[in-house]
Amino acid sequence: MEYDIGDSLPGPENQAHMRRILTQHLDAFKPFSRLVVRHIPHEFSKIMSEASTHYPLGILFKDENKSGDLVDVLQHLQKEYAPKGPDGLESILVGGDRLTEGNSRNLQWSFAEGESVEDRLEGLVFKFEDWHAIRNLFEIYHKVFFKEGSERDHGTLLSNMNRLRTILCADELQPP
Repeated sequence: MEYDIGDSLPGPENQAHMRRILTQHLDAFKPFSRLVVRHIPHEFSKIMSEASTHYPLGILFKDENKSGDLVDVLQHLQKEYAPKGPDGLESILVGGDRLTEGNSRNLQWSFAEGESVEDRLEGLVFKFEDWHAIRNLFEIYHKVFFKEGSERDHGTLLSNMNRLRTILCADELQPP
């Protein structure tokens, strides 16, 4: 059995990425950066270079805490945004806080006896997006693990950042 070194070397698609990385991060290769192709041409290059079309979604003056209004919102979302394909209605994700997600799911269950997929609101898949909880978690994490002057204490955020050689700006040293 003979080994082919070509199987271990990066192919053309990886070489292009490597060129960009080398010329960006290694001083010895920086003089060659003007020779490196920044955008790799692909089958979608032409269409991706065209300007995007923006579609405003509009505003519904409804209160998601009122069941009647939430029903109107869910029916509107499904009617306007859930795509209808050859196999029928396709599902879309609908996000909100935990209360909205729970209320929406309960309303969907209450429509479960509907005659059609549209009547049963089956084009909507509910999920919660608890941005505030994630933000609070990061604040707690920062308070617990970031202590100025703890760069020598094993396991602290500042120690780990130094270990990874992350450089902070002076304004980032101030807690939020």
